[in-house]
Amino acid sequence: MNYGAFMDSTLCSAVRHLHETETLMHIVQDYRERARRHQRGHEEAEARCLASEAERQALQARVGAAEDEVRALTAELEEEKGAHTLARSEVRAVEARLAESELALATHEQEVGNARLKTLELEREIKNLERKAAYHEAREQEAREQAQDALDLCFDLIFG
Repeated sequence: MNYGAFMDSTLCSAVRHLHETETLMHIVQDYRERARRHQRGHEEAEARCLASEAERQALQARVGAAEDEVRALTAELEEEKGAHTLARSEVRAVEARLAESELALATHEQEVGNARLKTLELEREIKNLERKAAYHEAREQEAREQAQDALDLCFDLIFG
């Protein structure tokens, strides 16, 4: 092989190596760019994941607070139910006492009505007895007057 051919072969080989090196450099640069994009995507995904985790924890805290509120409201509702039941029971007791009082009042009013009727009956009987007494007094007075007249007549006849 001669020197020119050797140099041509070496130069071709160097150009090939240079081309391969440039190609590899472009490939490396492309891979680095892809790696940076993937790294950014990974970092963004991690940030979203952390944000999601923080949001999940906040939501979990809200769920816990809501569950506590539900328990408190349930306890309050149970207390209200108990108070309502007690109030209903007190209302029934008051209604029973009212019914007893109304019955006692009705009985008393009936007794008062009966007493009024008895009073009216007795007043009529008293008036009737007073009329009879007045009648008998008038008859007695008339009988006395007749007796007196008879005595006067007898006296006049005897002494007269």
